[in-house]
Amino acid sequence: MTSSSMSACRRGVIALLAVSALALGACGEDRVQSSPSEPSAGPVAADAQAAAAAAVEKGYEGTSTLPDPTPRPGAKAKRVIFISSGQNSISTAIPLAGQMEAAQALGWETQLLDGQSNPSLWPGLVRQAIAAQPDAISLQAIDCPLVSQPLEEARAAGIKIAAGYSFDCDDPKFGGQPLFDAVPFFASANGDPGEFTRLYGQLQGETAIAKFGAETNVLQFNDEEFRILDYTNEGFQRAIKAGGGTINYSTFLVSELGPNLEAKVAGELLKHPEVNVVKSPYTGATLLGIASGIQKAGRQGKVFVIGGEGFAPELDLMRQGAVDVVNITPPAWIGWATIDALNSVFIGQEPVDCGIGWTLVDAEHGLPSEVGAAYEKSPDFRSVYKKAWGV
Repeated sequence: MTSSSMSACRRGVIALLAVSALALGACGEDRVQSSPSEPSAGPVAADAQAAAAAAVEKGYEGTSTLPDPTPRPGAKAKRVIFISSGQNSISTAIPLAGQMEAAQALGWETQLLDGQSNPSLWPGLVRQAIAAQPDAISLQAIDCPLVSQPLEEARAAGIKIAAGYSFDCDDPKFGGQPLFDAVPFFASANGDPGEFTRLYGQLQGETAIAKFGAETNVLQFNDEEFRILDYTNEGFQRAIKAGGGTINYSTFLVSELGPNLEAKVAGELLKHPEVNVVKSPYTGATLLGIASGIQKAGRQGKVFVIGGEGFAPELDLMRQGAVDVVNITPPAWIGWATIDALNSVFIGQEPVDCGIGWTLVDAEHGLPSEVGAAYEKSPDFRSVYKKAWGV
């Protein structure tokens, strides 16, 4: 890729293009490390590479199924205020647009408050929403601990809380009490959003094991400010260790996106010439440092690059040979599933399976041919939801 192409990518993507803006404690603290993974416990199964290859083939086919069609009549005359962690993040804006689209399909009144990717604003926005006395507040990419006190105030006022790409206060890392009423239900992970996210990351790791087996040597970059990336990281490392591979691990902060991350990537690759896989944690990092850092180190085309969520700009990098594979979970569907769960709360029913999975995309499997095109091959979930709601 040319330097001008990389510059165009930087201009075309928002700096806070994280998997979700689930900003957590380590903000402002640069924790960088690079060390091999611990040896996996017990012998590596002889068929680990074949098992990974089978998982990858299934990933290419896609694991999403249509949502549960059980009738669940749409609640009437509801008003929902949506709070975005930051509309300048495509990873937040697209699933939130799905939430609002679904709510409007139900005939609900909607309002959007933009958190501008600034966690200090989020508690005040929840209180602003409470003052408007809606039936529900729906968060997008805002973890519970960052707004726990105003959420308690909302619940005391009888306001329901929905959340997409967010983790509740009873998450094991947080150790608090649950405050969310409605989140998407992933039957494939027994309703556990953390395990669902681990499985997503596990498939990313299996793409490397399928290709290199026990010779897999990964340079993995991660941003530990985001809870969702903790889970993705756990799943990814689970797959690499199960396959007998090696992990060199390096962290960065959102504030380093751009030249600082590029320099870090190039430097780590120069320190680790044995690396044959580079793992990006999310699309924004791929676009704002990882792909260009690989190029700067002279390793483009010489390492297998696992990208992030596979938004359209990252697919453009794939067309240019700078990314090899991405794992795509349909973001608008996450939004519809969040509203479906909220509707079930309103009508007193248990949430049902949203059917959401993921699809592996590479240059030979599913990549749209048009430059700038996004991946749009999900099942018709909207029709199933509308029929179930009776709208």
